[in-house]
Amino acid sequence: MKRDRRNLPIVAELLEEGAQPRLALLDVMMPVMNGIEFLDALRERHLAPDMHVVLVSAHVRIAKHVHYPGVTGLLPKPFGPEELLEIVRRHCPDPGADTTEH
Repeated sequence: MKRDRRNLPIVAELLEEGAQPRLALLDVMMPVMNGIEFLDALRERHLAPDMHVVLVSAHVRIAKHVHYPGVTGLLPKPFGPEELLEIVRRHCPDPGADTTEH
């Protein structure tokens, strides 16, 4: 079966031009290609090796069994804005923020 990678060229082009994302929220079950196929395609091209990936899925039982380099978390659907912000804050801390406790 041939995989349709319509969106991959857009992402690959951005990464090849120097984009260095710190975090990707990646749905496990996408209509064109699943999240793991997308990660495989990035890794084959050696793109975004330092990017953290949080899997997003309504199929938590399936997603919990995904062990893939760079996958650092799971955000179950449905989720609220606070859960999303927590994930972003954890992976993309404000470089100007003082993280020491007083």
